[in-house]
Order: sequence, then structure tokens, then C-alpha cells
Amino acid sequence: MADPIRVQILDALTTTLGTITTLNGYRMSLTTVEILSKDWNNPDMYKDLLPWCGVIPEDETVKYQPFAHQVVDWPILIVVHFELQTRTAAGLLAETEAIRTDVRKAVHSDFTLGVEGVHFISLAGFQTSVASAAAIQKGHCGVATRATVRFTESNSAS
Repeated sequence: MADPIRVQILDALTTTLGTITTLNGYRMSLTTVEILSKDWNNPDMYKDLLPWCGVIPEDETVKYQPFAHQVVDWPILIVVHFELQTRTAAGLLAETEAIRTDVRKAVHSDFTLGVEGVHFISLAGFQTSVASAAAIQKGHCGVATRATVRFTESNSAS
């Protein structure tokens, strides 16, 4: 029996994000990609794993359709913590843009994530968690985006 669609989606998304390496043509290499529900907003927890990526499922919305089907929109937060290589505002902009580009390129490489029933995955805007000169000097930064996965399942599925 196949894994439930939510498990397939999370596995496919973490696998896709795990391909972000310089050997695959990206501008950076993620050290760790994991599905989690723990305290992802604390970069000190991940300082030995940088650059680190967390995939955090959020509450979904369901639209019921005829013939016992439903369309689900499932937001999933993608967070990347990394250490700045250049501790200047210009360096912050360049490095966060490189991460944004890499995440966008990886996620958009297959809009269905290779999972049957997935219609598309889209990315919302990116946010950077460092906004002050003091934070830049500390050297840790975080970038987050919200992916929305739309998929169809039967009303009896979980």
C-alpha cells in the first residue's frame, strides 16, 4: 500500500530541497533538510548544521467537490538558516538572493513533486529574518517562504 499523499508530498519536498548542492549547479549546498515541528525559529539550535533547511507543515484548507473528492490547499513553510559569508548589508542581500534563487529553482523543477494527485506547488514571497546591523555582525541569518501544495483526494482519505 502506498504512503498517504501528505507523507509522499513531504518526502518529495525534502528530497527535492536536498538536491540543493553546488555539485547540482546551485549556488550553495544545504547540509541538512528535515521535516519538523520543533523550534525552527532559533538559528542557534542549528549552528552546527548550517546551512540548514526545515520543512514545516501548516493547517490546510479543504474544498469539497462532487463525486466524493476534495481539493486540498496545504501550506508548508520552508525555512533556511545559514551563516553569512560576508557580514555587510550588501553581502546579506547577495547571499539571501542566492538562497531564494536556489529554493525557487529546486521547488519549481517539478510542479507536481512527482506525486500523483498533486496539481501544483507555488511559492509565496520570501522573508529574511535579519534586519539589523547587529544581527548581520552575529553572522546568522534565516530565509523563509511558504509553499502551497494543491492536491486532490477522496473524502475518505486522511
